[in-house]
Formats: sequence, C-alpha cells, structure tokens
Amino acid sequence: MVGVHLVAGIWGSVAIGFFGASSVNSVGIDGLFYGGGAALLGKQALGVAVVAVYSFVATLIIGYAIEKTIGFRVKRDIEIAGIDLNEHAETAYEMTSSSRGGLIL
Repeated sequence: MVGVHLVAGIWGSVAIGFFGASSVNSVGIDGLFYGGGAALLGKQALGVAVVAVYSFVATLIIGYAIEKTIGFRVKRDIEIAGIDLNEHAETAYEMTSSSRGGLIL
C-alpha cells in the first residue's frame, strides 16, 4: 500500500504542473500543457522533493527515538517461542487440528 500511495501522491502533485488550467481555477496558473511553461511543474516537483526529504528525516528521528527508548524488536527468546502467545496471549494459528474439523493423526 505504501508504494501505491507514494506513486499516486507524487503523480497527483506533479500532474498539476502538466495539466493545471486557470480556466478551472481562476486563482491558479496554467500548467505546461496549457501554455503556462515549466514554472508550475518545477514548483510542484520542488514541493514533492521537499516533502520527501522532510518525511524521511522526520521518520528517521522518530525511529531513532523509538529504538533508543522501547526498541523495535522483542527479546530473542520471546521471538523464538512465538510473539503471538507472549505478547498477545493468543495463538495466530491452531496447529492441532485440520481446517476440516478432524484430528491430525
């Protein structure tokens, strides 16, 4: 899902630089395909780049803070035993019977 939202968000932002029309939005300016030149396209591309850098840096800072406080991983023995049972007090998969209701022999 991240890839879909990333690509669609970038395309949606950059497409304004191509298809923007002042006839649709009287406050806006024309994009590249409507005779406005590449100025709007450049501004939109710069906006995408600034948001990408900001998001990367903010995520890096948040991730670093999480790692230094509570950590990203559970302890090794908990991970080997099964995180579902240890962290959530339930099992994700019941391995003692088949899906048809019969016993596994």
